[in-house]
Amino acid sequence: MKEQLEVLVELQLLEQKKGVLVAQKAKVDAAEVRQLWQEIRLLGEETATERQKLSCLEKVCSRQEEDLSVVTKHCKEEEARLYSGEIVSLKELEKMKIKCDAARKEIAGYESELFANMEECERLTANIAAQEELAEQRRRAHVEKQQQIVKQVAGLDSEIAKIEESCRQLAEKVDAGVLQRFRDLKRRLSLPVARVENGICSGCRISIPSSRMNESRGGIVYCDNCGRMLLVSD
Repeated sequence: MKEQLEVLVELQLLEQKKGVLVAQKAKVDAAEVRQLWQEIRLLGEETATERQKLSCLEKVCSRQEEDLSVVTKHCKEEEARLYSGEIVSLKELEKMKIKCDAARKEIAGYESELFANMEECERLTANIAAQEELAEQRRRAHVEKQQQIVKQVAGLDSEIAKIEESCRQLAEKVDAGVLQRFRDLKRRLSLPVARVENGICSGCRISIPSSRMNESRGGIVYCDNCGRMLLVSD
């Protein structure tokens, strides 16, 4: 019987180790993966918004260029008339000059607004490129982190599988009835078998009477305090 209890001690230690690995697997942190994916999603939304702004602004610039072209052409025509010598009346010349000055101011206003919008287009284009590069970096990090987690989980699964096989082999060495009592105790005790060391139960640290230890020679004895199976050394 002592040999079977020795096997059960080994079995419970392996099962305890398995429990630790299972807990580690459950705690594999995927928070960083989720955070990276959230950042990728937000960057995608921001880039889409910037693209929409850029598209609208490019259309505005296109219309402004057309308007500028029309105003510039009209101004040149007015200036051509002003300096052609056709107009001899000073009053008419003065009116034409005022119209040309107004046209030049209008052109300057169009140019200023157009240049400002073109600069904004350049800023948006650069910003979009930077966001796309950052998103690509986040995607690479996301894939790398996922692979690390998969590798970590696979390693834990492999260790757990090896322990389970060792546990199965150990369990086969124990009588079915003894194993069942072991399993019943394990429902409430993580370590159902305790060694008796210097007359003390290693499970609850209570002294075991010599009479109880002597009974172990004839079969399984239990600690009167914690109820564990006792493995008494010779």
